Amino acid sequence: MKEVAQTVPPFPVAATEESMTAHSGLLLFGEFTLGQGLGSWLEQQMPTPGSGHAYTAFGHSFPLLQTLAGGDHLLGDLRMIHGDSVLRRLLPLARVPSTDATGDWLRRMGSGKGLASLSRVNQRMVARRLRQIGRKVHTLDIDATQIVAERRTTAWTYKGERGHLPMVGHLAEDGVVIHDEFRAGNVAPAWGHLAFLTACEKRLARGHRIPAIRADAASYQAEIFNRCEATGRTFAIDGRLNAPTLAAIAALAEFFTEIRQRSYAAAQDSTG
Repeated sequence: MKEVAQTVPPFPVAATEESMTAHSGLLLFGEFTLGQGLGSWLEQQMPTPGSGHAYTAFGHSFPLLQTLAGGDHLLGDLRMIHGDSVLRRLLPLARVPSTDATGDWLRRMGSGKGLASLSRVNQRMVARRLRQIGRKVHTLDIDATQIVAERRTTAWTYKGERGHLPMVGHLAEDGVVIHDEFRAGNVAPAWGHLAFLTACEKRLARGHRIPAIRADAASYQAEIFNRCEATGRTFAIDGRLNAPTLAAIAALAEFFTEIRQRSYAAAQDSTG
């Protein structure tokens, strides 16, 4: 067996008393968030705190964004921000609300005007992104997304877990969410798709359009097909493989086989 040679690392190793962070990637995300103007938009659109000493919408939202970008998903994960002195010093995180304070704020926003205000912020961010890209024709992907929750008051989803089932609309080529709609876990995934599609269209800036739609089998609905046909849209929607659908697929296969055979025969005659 060949012996492994001992090598010297091509970099120095030494002890240090300097502060360090295990979340250096969040610094880039934080700077990007600030550079996009999210802070000012939140302050303009979100409900203001009732006290001058309370945390603003940005004060609550920015730490939450950092935890989500870091791969965490629980309210208690805000402790990661509290414990990272380097991250707090380099980003505007000198004052971070407690998990209880942020939880109370989220509940107030959810039961009041918070979601509508946040939707306006998202519209502004999407409009800015689309101006940067320069694209005005978009493909819309719509789908229900399960969010598992541990609270006993949440409803059971069709997947057999407690949680929520919000609808999300993505502009496929642009990597942005144009609209979302919060829904309880026990709401049928096929409910309200046409209304959601209309809401997505309304949130597009003037001059932009959605000529193509993609969705799963939950959107396999006559009103969706009729709207797409009436407006000249291309659509790709998963279908239920029932007996009539399978028969139609078989008929199409026979039709295209016949077309190929005729084309081949015509080509042979022309070269004959």
